[in-house]
Amino acid sequence: MPATIRNPGFPLRQAAALALALVAPFAAPAETTPRDDVAAFAVLSAKDGLVNASVSSIAQDSKGFIWLGTQGGLARYDGSAFRTFENEPFDENSLSGSLVQTLFLDAGDVLWVGTYNGLNRFDIGTETFTRYVYDPARPDSLSNDLVIAIARDAKGRLWAGTLNGLSRLDEETGAFERYLHDPEDPHSIPNNTVRSMLLDSRGTLWIGFTGGGLATYDYERDRFDRWPRAGGEGPPASASLQSIAEDARGNLWFGAWGTGLVRYSPADGSFRTWVLPDNRIYVINA
Repeated sequence: MPATIRNPGFPLRQAAALALALVAPFAAPAETTPRDDVAAFAVLSAKDGLVNASVSSIAQDSKGFIWLGTQGGLARYDGSAFRTFENEPFDENSLSGSLVQTLFLDAGDVLWVGTYNGLNRFDIGTETFTRYVYDPARPDSLSNDLVIAIARDAKGRLWAGTLNGLSRLDEETGAFERYLHDPEDPHSIPNNTVRSMLLDSRGTLWIGFTGGGLATYDYERDRFDRWPRAGGEGPPASASLQSIAEDARGNLWFGAWGTGLVRYSPADGSFRTWVLPDNRIYVINA
């Protein structure tokens, strides 16, 4: 059972030289005609209080606070200053790991934090953490401590994609159902290393994997359908499907590492790929 605690107060991704660039409207001098096509970048770094220059994930809560997952902890930015939540080795009331890989902002301003040392539920309002970690003695624990992707499905259940399989959480009991690759089962996940997840507007849960594998969850049979389906198209081969996003028209976009930007059109079932000058796509925001 997880313990509810309070905080008082590749390598999966290479560290960037600059931590974060915030895009703001360009303020032109009074004597210059304003331009709408120019953006100014405010660079935030350690000198501004950012705990670490490697930022792997960003979220914004309902009050406007920016939350950053870094390799030095969870950072909150209020527009002028940073506050950091990090792991304290001798304090069980701290974040389970300071190497943060992913963030998922849930309803009610609950922030799920995936780290290299487990999954954390963080209530922003009360600053209360609930930890979930891998326990080799418990088959109903998290399948691996390195949590890479987090999502909810159409039934409201929380999923954690890890370095070793998918884990679905029963929030009432704190127990997980594990889903692993089985070479003898075509309806198991195609690879144990999960890279991305998305619940689309039609209620389909999409999961991207290392090796370029793609699957959708079958709610009725509690199993997975791999792509391409029989007789249909699928995404092109890639090292990893790093990111999945949906645009306003319902098209899905995939960041296929080493291959390019891939669009899936549900209307006709087609995939199209755009090759970019640098095809190492880490994240997509549609």
